[in-house]
Amino acid sequence: MPRRSSRGAGVLILYLLAGIMIGSLFGNMLASRFDYDIFTKTIEIGTIGEPATLDLGILRLTFGLTFVINLGTVFGILLGILFYKRW
Repeated sequence: MPRRSSRGAGVLILYLLAGIMIGSLFGNMLASRFDYDIFTKTIEIGTIGEPATLDLGILRLTFGLTFVINLGTVFGILLGILFYKRW
């Protein structure tokens, strides 16, 4: 019989955000120490270059979001999911 968890999606999001931040920091530290492609490669997803701008005359809205993913970020996401499942 599967165990029911009382934790919600908010706890999962907190674990994932913590894993992403710690993993990105760790990945950047590895990239600065070692010059191997696996540590220095990053993938950027989002509005690369100029963000989109909507000018309505009296109001100007600027939209832009970019995710930078490296090896440490991937490990951080996996650790966040593992901690969520485990505890």
